[in-house]
Amino acid sequence: MGAAPTDNAAAGMEPPISYASQYVSSIEVNSVPVPGTITIVLSMPILGADNQLQLVPSIVNEFMTWTCLPASTSGIDLAYVPSSCRG
Repeated sequence: MGAAPTDNAAAGMEPPISYASQYVSSIEVNSVPVPGTITIVLSMPILGADNQLQLVPSIVNEFMTWTCLPASTSGIDLAYVPSSCRG
């Protein structure tokens, strides 16, 4: 198995701000807390400055699994993380 990408280009994605929409400011692949992490910056006024959600990959029994978490910096309140994706 190869190494996880650490930025959008390595993941074959457009630059982070290319994904901007009414509710999303950017989507970025990075290496915090682990390589392959996807950070979604939301643009929803109710969230204020705490507007980041992360999808964090991990390998379990040779399968990749994902956990949704508030980002360690500027993370959204856990109440806004979908219950089906909380870690």
